Amino acid sequence: PPEEVLAASYKLYDFDPDSITEIVSSLTVDNLRLHVVGKRFESLCKQSDPWYNGKYLKLNEINNDWASEWRNVSLKDAEDTGLKLPEKNRFLAEDLELKPLDSSVTNEDDFPIRILHSPLCQAWWKQDRKFQVPKSKIGLRIYSGYSSLHVRNSVITNFWCHTLMESLNEYSYDAELAGLHYNLTGT
Repeated sequence: PPEEVLAASYKLYDFDPDSITEIVSSLTVDNLRLHVVGKRFESLCKQSDPWYNGKYLKLNEINNDWASEWRNVSLKDAEDTGLKLPEKNRFLAEDLELKPLDSSVTNEDDFPIRILHSPLCQAWWKQDRKFQVPKSKIGLRIYSGYSSLHVRNSVITNFWCHTLMESLNEYSYDAELAGLHYNLTGT
């Protein structure tokens, strides 16, 4: 709806298990939209879309043999073919309650407050008073004179960062699904 354009997929709604159950129960073979894509189907496609002239074939009914087979699939059948639900995402928060606004903070300029300052690190804090959305951002910079000594060192440092990011892909996938992001670059 137009009134939700700015919210899009980022608006946080209340948890509504009844609505979730209703939506999931409507995911059946009888109201399925199936897209089969491949060059081998090109000869069957007689219609063209008006924008890109892409060929397609629109069927209002799915092959009865397929539909019958899909209606009778068991959980074991799905698991035998490699289909399964993902494991629990350990990065999803379990307590979604917001902490109350701290009335003792009178930061009228609404700038972050430095709460830790040492030779090794700094920490800043700012409570979100406008949207009241729980979030945090952690920036970690490790400076090394090694990477700036020579162009070769810089390339090696960047290569190491990319390699580490690549090796963390599988581990960090669930974190990214939960809205947690990170980046590693050579400085």
